[in-house]
Amino acid sequence: MKKFYALLCTVLFTVAIFAQAPQKLTYQALIRNSSHALVTSTPIGMQISILKGSESGSSVYVETQTPTTNGNGLVTIEIGGGTVVSGSFATIDWADGPYFIKTEVATAAPLTTYTITGVSQILSVPYALHSQTAESYTETDPVYMAWDKSSGISISSSQVTDFESSVTSNTAVAANTAKVTNATHTGDATGATVLTVTGINGTSLAGLSTGILKNTSGTGVPSIAIAGTDYLTPTGSAASLTNFPTLNQNTTGSAASFTGSLAGDVTGSQGSTVVGSAAVLGKALTGFVSGAGVITPSDNILQAIQKLNGNDAINANLTGEVTSVGNSTSIANKVTMTGTSPIVVSGSPWVIASSAVSVSIAPATTGNAGSLSAADKLKLDGITTSTHYLGQSFDGGVIFNLYKGSDGLEHGLIVSKEESYSTAWQTLASSVGATSTWDGASNTNAMTGSPAKDAVTALGSGWYLPAIDELELLFNNRYYANKGLAAASGTLIGYGDYWSSTEIDVDNATSLFFRDGAAYVGAKTNATGTIRAIRAF
Repeated sequence: MKKFYALLCTVLFTVAIFAQAPQKLTYQALIRNSSHALVTSTPIGMQISILKGSESGSSVYVETQTPTTNGNGLVTIEIGGGTVVSGSFATIDWADGPYFIKTEVATAAPLTTYTITGVSQILSVPYALHSQTAESYTETDPVYMAWDKSSGISISSSQVTDFESSVTSNTAVAANTAKVTNATHTGDATGATVLTVTGINGTSLAGLSTGILKNTSGTGVPSIAIAGTDYLTPTGSAASLTNFPTLNQNTTGSAASFTGSLAGDVTGSQGSTVVGSAAVLGKALTGFVSGAGVITPSDNILQAIQKLNGNDAINANLTGEVTSVGNSTSIANKVTMTGTSPIVVSGSPWVIASSAVSVSIAPATTGNAGSLSAADKLKLDGITTSTHYLGQSFDGGVIFNLYKGSDGLEHGLIVSKEESYSTAWQTLASSVGATSTWDGASNTNAMTGSPAKDAVTALGSGWYLPAIDELELLFNNRYYANKGLAAASGTLIGYGDYWSSTEIDVDNATSLFFRDGAAYVGAKTNATGTIRAIRAF
């Protein structure tokens, strides 16, 4: 089933107890051919490269070897002991990683045409090689002289006095002390020591009366705010505000009651608030031109709106298909349609529906493509259709394909949220006639003795194993499928080999490798395939 030779690699870093670390790494690989059979007791060609930085980094060392696989298909080599193509294995700085091992394998003569390539990171530094750098290390720690701990160190009083004199008489120390004393503080004042502020921008705080400090815009000179002018001074709780000044400033919040009075368009005394009509109706809109006339200063808001609508300023009458006079409204050309879908509509009526309906338009009276005569035109209001999108979580899975069917309706394919691994197409190979490349549902129904079929039908009615064409649609729209699966907490579609339901012959069926989208033929009894169910709607 695999599209390339399987290559299982294990890198063993040899750490030997020698005075000199060996400049080699032990490397093992299991070799299989395109039919998954082990390549045993066979000479093969190998080219090994040490890459620096990334999987596509530059090679610092390249060598070739021609080992022979053992009876189990296993080959063992020592990297560093082959024929050098470029670089030096001994000069690789293992601490300056990361490093990657790139292997290329040839199984056919002349053993130089490499058809298998694999790259893997060296996740641990070969410490036996890296430790050699310690041989050239030079000790640089300082040497301290021993002193008598029992007697300690003696400092005379004259020495202490001399130290004090040297500090207090130092002109640099005196200058720095003056700078600290007269320093201008900026930023937030933090710490355990109290910061005393005596003035701001040349204004002494001691000369100001007690109150709320106010900043003067532009100058930054402080002053004391005036109650009732600069701020409100309510007393009591928010539920009952007393001594509240006239509301002539911007305020926010609310209270259950307050004392005082309100003046203007909103008026009233305590406990009683009145919004006068002048506050609303008296605010006229002027200067707007409409079909029914120009709004004048004498129009109130309702009359202005009526004029903007192009209707009578008194009764707001409606004209056209929907008409009204005063409180009476009628709809012209109203037709009641009954019957089963689809409903055939001819002529030029309006169609109003509260939910999705199917409408067929009678043949046009003109033969010109793309045009309709006046008698053929329809106005469809309120008709909606159910729409979906790629990546949508729907009907137990995620939509990965959408199309319009011959019935004019929207259809699509849904991929399941989970998948099965290591599953055979059939337990015992036999021909079942599941040969369709596009109809996975009929293929799945024909499959017998199939663990793959059991895995998809266990999900419930409607799920089936996709045909090869349907599987390719899933590969091409894997972006939308995985985006929807991630949102639905499902298992993302990986890079594995996925079985299709399309049979090739008695022994083989097709699969799609999701790393590169290539289709392959594999033995039905091979229990290494991945199963991902789909369903249609």
